[in-house]
Amino acid sequence: MEKLDENVQKQLNELLDLLKKDPVIVEYQRLENKVNHHEGLKKLQEDLEKAQKDAVNFTHYEKFTAAKLANEKADSLKEQLDTHPLVVAYRQALYDANELLQYVTELIETKVNIFLKGSDKDATKD
Repeated sequence: MEKLDENVQKQLNELLDLLKKDPVIVEYQRLENKVNHHEGLKKLQEDLEKAQKDAVNFTHYEKFTAAKLANEKADSLKEQLDTHPLVVAYRQALYDANELLQYVTELIETKVNIFLKGSDKDATKD
């Protein structure tokens, strides 16, 4: 890809700075940090992964009763993880941040397309 014009790069950096300060992005980053450093959630995730691995291994070795129990445990742990208030808040914040970024992306695309169509009309006048 070609290097961006210096002015375009400057404007892009300004947009990025504005996005970093947007309350939706700030809240997402705050919650992401809390989730990543929450020991209880880490333990829950580790226990879930172990139960899932156990279920696969038990099934492979045809220990179907143990596999069923491991699957039930995994389902229970997944439910605990999915309904944890911090995880619920994080997922909502992630959704909101994605919506904001999608909106900004579509807005930029629309404005660029309008500009380019205007430029095409100017070029055909020559």
